[in-house]
Amino acid sequence: MEPEDFKWVDALGIQTMELRDPRQADAEEFVVLARSTSSSYGHECNRLEGEVASLWDLLVDVEEKASTLEDTLQEEQRKREAFKDKVENPLAKRVTSEAEVEKLRTERSALEAEVNWLKAQKAIFEMRVFELTTLAAGLRTLRSVYLNEVV
Repeated sequence: MEPEDFKWVDALGIQTMELRDPRQADAEEFVVLARSTSSSYGHECNRLEGEVASLWDLLVDVEEKASTLEDTLQEEQRKREAFKDKVENPLAKRVTSEAEVEKLRTERSALEAEVNWLKAQKAIFEMRVFELTTLAAGLRTLRSVYLNEVV
């Protein structure tokens, strides 16, 4: 016989040992195990419920952070596009300005060529004026001489 086959009985403060019925011992063992399992199951369920609640809270926090990050990302993208426009706009203006400057330089060169041609024409005209003035003076002199001789 094994020690677990005996049961201590306390009758009027006197402890005695009785032989237990093996079927009763199995039934008692089953009840104890069932209660222990039920208690463990209840504790495990409570623990898991707490863990699930914590995970839900964590999920809500993560979703809020994700939403905030998405908003921040969209704002940063808007800022980036605005900055890109700011940068590209002056570049476009610069290219346009450079084209305008080149056009003005070409016009200036054409005008300088025209001014030089006009200066050459002026010099020719001034020389002709001088020649004509000299010729006119000579003709006046000849006229005077001719008029003095005729008179």
